Amino acid sequence: MNILKQVLLIGFLFLVSSLANAQHQHNSSVDNKGFTFIKNKGQWKSNIDFKCPIPGGNLYLEKNRLVYNFIDLSPLTHQHGQEHDHKKGDFNPFTDKLNGHCFFVNFLSSNSVAKNIGQSKKSGIHNYYLGNNPNKWASNVPLYNEVLTQNIYPGIDLHTGNAQGNLKFEFFVAPNANSQQIKLEFDGVNSIKIKNKELVIKTSLGQIIEEAPIAYQIINGLKTDVACNFTLNENVVGFEFPEGYN
Repeated sequence: MNILKQVLLIGFLFLVSSLANAQHQHNSSVDNKGFTFIKNKGQWKSNIDFKCPIPGGNLYLEKNRLVYNFIDLSPLTHQHGQEHDHKKGDFNPFTDKLNGHCFFVNFLSSNSVAKNIGQSKKSGIHNYYLGNNPNKWASNVPLYNEVLTQNIYPGIDLHTGNAQGNLKFEFFVAPNANSQQIKLEFDGVNSIKIKNKELVIKTSLGQIIEEAPIAYQIINGLKTDVACNFTLNENVVGFEFPEGYN
């Protein structure tokens, strides 16, 4: 019980909506209960544990990395608007291409046996019957509000969920675990920098913001704020604690 009271929590928001807003795309990926994490029951490649539709694309959760796949649908939106006004659109779906951008967040030196577990199950289900191969079909696929990655580093769990219409990531660091193990490698982005304590991630479709991290501990039932900043070494992100923590 004493151990749980001293767990360090590091959390930050991933503002994927900023990219969709830049493309003038409607944020239809978020319902009134937030994002939906869809379990893989064989309908996708085996390296994928969960898929989460996000504004402008999809997030795929694997055991040791996150995969962001964005598509710029603004030409289709513009086309639909022109057709609504009985005008001929410029976009030809048979010959023209949509622009996309995919990048990875690799958890460097993370636990190879970490498990992604769905939490806070939603009431609905999905069914997948695409193609002619029944082995790729899946029925009664469960949906979740959150995903817990257990033991992503020794003594550290990762919680992926929702907050204020954005993705929320929280690392739970157990007593005596080393928070400096957490290293996030951004692979495939155009650039990444720290500005005003936030991460600014640029892609070919626009930029995404990771808000400044917030950290705290619960000690003897009291919440104690812990000063925390991002660190950046080339394209690898970590965390620093200027005043330390217990």
